[in-house]
Amino acid sequence: MVNDDPTRPKATGPVTGLVSVVSGFARRLGRVFANPTRLAENLLLVSAALAPWLLGATLRWPPLLWLALIPLPVAFALVFFRPASSRAPLIGMVICFALIGCVAWWWRQPAPVYATKFTAAHFAFLSVVTPGVLLEGWSRTAVLALPVCGLLGLLATSCLAGEVAFRRRLYRTLGFSGLILAALAISARLFGFGTIPWVILAGDKEIYDVTFFHHNAPGAAFNLAWPLLLFGSGVAPKFFSRKVFMVLVAVLTAIVLPIWHSTSAQAIAGVLWVVWFLWCLAAWTGRVRPGFFGLGAWATVAVVVLVQVSQLVDLEKKHPDGWISAVASLESAPRREEALRTRMVLRRDRLVGSEAPARQVAWLAGVRMAADYPVIGLGPGAWAARAGLYSHDSLMHTFHQHRRFAHSDLVQTAAEWGGLPTLGWIVLWASALGLASRALAIGEAGLFMALLSVVLGALVYFPLQNPAVQIWTALLLGVALGLPRRRESPVA
Repeated sequence: MVNDDPTRPKATGPVTGLVSVVSGFARRLGRVFANPTRLAENLLLVSAALAPWLLGATLRWPPLLWLALIPLPVAFALVFFRPASSRAPLIGMVICFALIGCVAWWWRQPAPVYATKFTAAHFAFLSVVTPGVLLEGWSRTAVLALPVCGLLGLLATSCLAGEVAFRRRLYRTLGFSGLILAALAISARLFGFGTIPWVILAGDKEIYDVTFFHHNAPGAAFNLAWPLLLFGSGVAPKFFSRKVFMVLVAVLTAIVLPIWHSTSAQAIAGVLWVVWFLWCLAAWTGRVRPGFFGLGAWATVAVVVLVQVSQLVDLEKKHPDGWISAVASLESAPRREEALRTRMVLRRDRLVGSEAPARQVAWLAGVRMAADYPVIGLGPGAWAARAGLYSHDSLMHTFHQHRRFAHSDLVQTAAEWGGLPTLGWIVLWASALGLASRALAIGEAGLFMALLSVVLGALVYFPLQNPAVQIWTALLLGVALGLPRRRESPVA
């Protein structure tokens, strides 16, 4: 007989409990899928959370990286063609789609090949000495899909940026991910923890990180993360007062940054603190508008670029390498490469030193390469294959980091993407940083300072060559471009 007595307790047990959990999960999942906007928000947050663990270093099973990339175009498809409370400016959307068009062009072209047999052989040697370097284990499809997914994620985020709750959730996801990664990296440095199982460690743990390829990358990720927590209103956990939480994050910042061998990351953190002090002073006096901070940021960038240009002019005067053109360099390659082979055997890592300043040597090669492609370049990944044609300096040809990176994201983007796409990126960044300065007035100063940290880092090393940092930055660019145009009151 069936018990119809409502006063009698219902049967309970493991099976009943499991059914209840599954049915509750199914109901919640149904509500999520019934709301495309909420689904898109969750997909973007999932991608942000997975990015450093699946994109920060080369994976032992490369298909895993798609788990962090695919949610971005799916989120774009869910929200971009629907009415949205916010959206990127028209010029920003045009630039994004134009850059995606550039990638589509490269996808139809053959992949860039190594300029000489020596270049290919030396790169193969470097891949054995320092395995698992960023993007080297990726297929060409994945390498080209990365910027496309990032741009689509940017556009999707811009459509959702009008929601304060979504912005807070994104800041919280990125901020706490950065703190967790910092704790893991420092633990590996201090206590000798090994790499996580699904990542290929690139080499010496003093330089290469357990979740990021190079020590500059966790420094960049941390400088992107901590301002979002420290200067983002409503981001602190409910069980902490905001002041206590800010003190804890500030103390962690002061402890973490000196441990990394990255003076640039420490200097950038100092700049961010100065910006925060100036904003507090401006808010107290009430005489400076937030937009002036955007102008100040780009004035700072312009000054840094001018200083770097003067360094390159000085480099060519003091350390001329006899370079004329890429064609002439290719013709004289056999003689120069034979001389390099003779000197390379003297060291186990086959590095041939140079008296010229190392970082400026790479910048000069990138500028020369960019000048050869004023319209459109050879695409992402072209630096490793072709940069050797634009310098005769021995360090440029044998130092493993120069062979892979230009030590400046601006220079490497210009060298690989070409003139017009790089101009599009600059306009996109200039617009986003200018618009992000409005976040200062609504209690979200962390957004402006996180983007400023990436801009400053991109001028002196290569944070955006790390796919995880690239995805995080794309999402923050989308927030900046999609901030409401109307004046908001400060959020609690």
